[in-house]
Amino acid sequence: RKPDLVLLDYSLRKLASAEKSWKDVLTGIEITQSDLSVDRTIPLFLGIVTKGYLMMREQPWRRFIILFSISKFKIRAHYFDRSGMIISKPLPIVASPKRFVDILNTITLANRSFLGFDPTIHICNSCSTNPNHTHFPNGFDAMLPGAIGWVYDNDENLYWIMEILWKSRGFFKRGTVCYRVRDERGREYALKDCWVNEGVKDVEIDLLRAVEGIPNVVQLVKHWDVLYDGRPDSTSHIRAHCPTFSFERRIHRRILLTPCGLPLTHFSDLPELVGVFRDLVVAHKAMVGRRVLHGDLSPNNIIIYKGKGFFIDFDHAKFLREDGKADASSRGTGTIPYISFRILRLMGDGHLVQHTPCDDLESLFYILLEFTVMYLGPKGILAPQPSD
Repeated sequence: RKPDLVLLDYSLRKLASAEKSWKDVLTGIEITQSDLSVDRTIPLFLGIVTKGYLMMREQPWRRFIILFSISKFKIRAHYFDRSGMIISKPLPIVASPKRFVDILNTITLANRSFLGFDPTIHICNSCSTNPNHTHFPNGFDAMLPGAIGWVYDNDENLYWIMEILWKSRGFFKRGTVCYRVRDERGREYALKDCWVNEGVKDVEIDLLRAVEGIPNVVQLVKHWDVLYDGRPDSTSHIRAHCPTFSFERRIHRRILLTPCGLPLTHFSDLPELVGVFRDLVVAHKAMVGRRVLHGDLSPNNIIIYKGKGFFIDFDHAKFLREDGKADASSRGTGTIPYISFRILRLMGDGHLVQHTPCDDLESLFYILLEFTVMYLGPKGILAPQPSD
């Protein structure tokens, strides 16, 4: 369903409606005669949540999304970030016209950071990808050819964003986005942008440090907590004004990694594909030797770089105990089609799950099996499917 009213950047005014997308929406307003305070299942509420999701899905680099609803001549603000949603108390428009005008002035005239944009990163919109646009990072009078934006680290080093490699489609939680970036010396990296649980924010970093130097495993270059107003950006800041809320505190983290490779589907020929899996088995053995288990093997977590296979994404990796098993957890991790049969059975029976190195090897086998069945040739050419 189309939105009732949206605010777009003024630079997009000359584009046709078909050329605009949810990537370009700054904020919006939904209007209805229904009473939101009486029934939260009404289309207005569902519409606001849906549009918040669409905006966050297409603009995952934003710190938060803020939308508005008007029902029964009362306006509410709907705030979305990676820890959830907050709805303001209703403001009667007729009884408080000055405050209503203040809201309109704020959302149309305020700095973009007040609408959830992160001042440390810029992604070109549908208009500014035009080579004639004039919005550049400080100290530059032109875009790097092929770049779609830029990002700064805490030391004011600039990285050109060349491509969005992957972005989460989830609304809340980590909101992970992976970019292919290039520094000012022309070196390419993968930049992982995510919102991590504050209680375990250093676990992935500790795991990456533990596998440092292992061939065919992505390597940590640097990491930093994104700063906003001089302090680490966190979803807890706005909720400090709402002490009764129960929520998961998430901090904004960026991780610079090397190498930046190609998806597994881009294998050039069968010998390369077989060689990639050989590399991964060897790397798996080396990781287990340092008591690290990946725990979430799927085609999305494997890349090819210069003909070699590399493990990436240690979101769900674990340290192994002395007995070679990970600590038991109430639920397993992994991507369903590739999880080992043993783990699936434990998850289905509601038992505690302990991952072992054999489970990751079984996942690798399932990935290889899928590729031999699904793909006819290199570069992602699919095999013909049997007719019904």
